[in-house]
Parts: sequence; structure tokens; C-alpha cells
Amino acid sequence: MEESENFELDLIQASFTSKAAEYGFGFFEKAIITMPGAAGLEVTDAGDFHIDTLLMTNKLTSWNKSGDFDLSVDKVEFDSLKEKKI
Repeated sequence: MEESENFELDLIQASFTSKAAEYGFGFFEKAIITMPGAAGLEVTDAGDFHIDTLLMTNKLTSWNKSGDFDLSVDKVEFDSLKEKKI
């Protein structure tokens, strides 16, 4: 979910990281990628694989919502006691 005055909660907006440019992705400054229905990931760089983040959400406005809900019926809001922004 991503809090927004202009879009539905399930429209995630992500920005390119500097790593994306190193891999040759072409994009303009402050470009935004929108992903309806996407979920955020929190990754730890451990083990045999190296992880590079290419897209990043706004950690002040994005969170994963657990449980059953219907955005067309339910009023969904961030619950700081049960959820964590990512």
C-alpha cells in the first residue's frame, strides 16, 4: 500500500536508484515507475547472492497490508501498532 492524495492505495510508485543507472537502465531524472497491486520487499544482503536494489518506494508512505481487505469497500489505513512502513 502507498498513501497518496491522487491514487489508489494499491498503486505503488517507485523511483530508480543509482544502481539502476549503473546497469544501463535509461530513465529521466525523478522518473517514477507505477506498479498496481505490487507488494514491497525488505531484503537483507546475506548468503551467497549479492542483491542490488534497482527500484525503491518511499519508506515514509509505503507499507504491506496483511489479511483480507477489499479496497472497493473497506477504508484501509496504516496501523502503526500492527504494520511497518517499508
